[in-house]
This record gives sequence, C-alpha cells and structure tokens, in this order.
Amino acid sequence: MVSGLVPLIFIICPLSITALSFNFTSFTDDNQNITYEQAFAANNSIQLTRNLLLGSDLNISYGRATYSSPLPLWDPDSKTLTDFQTHFTFSIVSQSQSG
Repeated sequence: MVSGLVPLIFIICPLSITALSFNFTSFTDDNQNITYEQAFAANNSIQLTRNLLLGSDLNISYGRATYSSPLPLWDPDSKTLTDFQTHFTFSIVSQSQSG
C-alpha cells in the first residue's frame, strides 16, 4: 500500500526546478542588467579602475559591476544550496606614465 502512495505524492507535489543561465560576451553602458559602481563599460569589457585617458588620479582606484537581479542560491523548501558554475576572465594591463 505504501509503494502506491509514493508516485501519487510526486504527481500532487511536482518538484519546482527553474534554471538560470546568462552569458555576457560584451558589456555596454546601456546594459540594464549590470549596475556599475565606480566602473564603466569600455571596449566591450568592464573597466574596474580609473583610466589615465579620463584624466583621473590612479591612486586608490576600485570599481564594482553587479548583476541587477537576485540570483537565488538557497532553496528554502529543500534547505540546500544551489549548485552553480561561473567563469571570469580578467586582464590586468599596466599603463606606464611618461615623464
């Protein structure tokens, strides 16, 4: 009798699974999904530090780019963390000052 109830439970209470996927191949200032803080889009990438071309002081330079929508990493029903994969590529380019 118990074995007949197990399939019925899964039919009545289906698992709720929602996949979240996104891929940014380039970045622009008008992208509504990215919030820039002390950062900006340049050459299809995100510049997180000040730039000599902007006439800014390069000391103590930082920036942040944030995805605007929440990414749920905790499933409150099952009380488990969500598995995820991510990949970032960083380029550090020094700009020499002539003088």
